[in-house]
Amino acid sequence: MNYNAFINFIKENILSYLPSEYAPSSVALSKVTKNNESLDSLTVSSPTSNVSPTIYLNGFFEQYEAGTDIREILSQISKMRVMHEMNSDFDVSSITDFDCVRDQILPRLYGTQSNAELLADRPHRLMDDLAITYCVTLGDRPDGFMSIPITNDLLNSWNTDEETLFLLAITNLPTIAPSTFKSMTEVMCEMMPELFASDDELFDSFLPMNDMDDKMFVLSNKQNVNGASALLDNTMMDAICEKIGSNFFILPSSLHEVLIVPASKNMDLSELEDMVREVNATQVAPPDKLSDSVYRYDREHRTIKLAVA
Repeated sequence: MNYNAFINFIKENILSYLPSEYAPSSVALSKVTKNNESLDSLTVSSPTSNVSPTIYLNGFFEQYEAGTDIREILSQISKMRVMHEMNSDFDVSSITDFDCVRDQILPRLYGTQSNAELLADRPHRLMDDLAITYCVTLGDRPDGFMSIPITNDLLNSWNTDEETLFLLAITNLPTIAPSTFKSMTEVMCEMMPELFASDDELFDSFLPMNDMDDKMFVLSNKQNVNGASALLDNTMMDAICEKIGSNFFILPSSLHEVLIVPASKNMDLSELEDMVREVNATQVAPPDKLSDSVYRYDREHRTIKLAVA
């Protein structure tokens, strides 16, 4: 079956694969504009909560085209839906009360390329070819960091403006999503602790002679989700400047992290740009891509701008 037939088949049959308590649930398909793409989503109303998770179907169709039986796909979707059940009601009305959410507003960074439709619906400000948007965080959960994007309609219902969102988001950022700054060596040791713990010689070979012998650093946040927004944490940016002692380049690894490289006279900007484009094309999924550009941080003016040779 083709794609449209596939998603409608999922919609018509998913309740048969869910536990019996979901029998009275309603099932809906909708289009969702995400970073760099538009996706088809499935929602199954919750029997115990007024909030239901969104399940994106595009990837499941790729499985189907690769030969996975559609019954197995329905089983996967069913398990995903049950796993993300919220056990208590979320007061949706609180989102419309600005005073209730002002301390939960966070910034999100997106690239402007391929995101015209998304940005048209959301209050934002531009930072060269990046856009600062905003969301209301619903807090940490075992299965992820939940948030609701702030749309123009929601902003208008609050009777406030983008400048207010920006100031609140920058103020809330260090508390809700504390920034992290680590050397590439530290990150590799965290990713492969068993490997380094079992081989002291290997660990020593990756360990720099001093902090600044490691010339590449990773900037993110505690949750490792939408960590590129840490670029808006002025206290962290000042601390990076203090540590590095110079201006630095910013390489957008993904929405979730960026790489920091100290600027030097011998730095070949074209090589950095080639590296970013190559990684984005081969290692980063479209929903996680931030930008193909390289940026430069000016410590004197505390500004982020496109790097120019």
